[in-house]
Amino acid sequence: DADGKRYDHYFVLLDAAGAGHVSRGQAEPLFRRAALQPSQVGRIWALADTDGDDALGEGRRLAPASSALPSREEHGAQRRGA
Repeated sequence: DADGKRYDHYFVLLDAAGAGHVSRGQAEPLFRRAALQPSQVGRIWALADTDGDDALGEGRRLAPASSALPSREEHGAQRRGA
């Protein structure tokens, strides 16, 4: 699906070294650019990092946790302060 491909693309960009995993620190710029609240980032990361090792590997990407993200409409309202 389109969301899965989009998150796969993010994973490849964030895993610039090709290590096969992305740490939370590597993912932080993406979260900041999305203007997510720290509580949202924590929820997303907890859902995606199922083994608690503070890294997402090939099988644990952000797509499954994307349900914790606000919809595009909600996100736009948050950024506008609505």
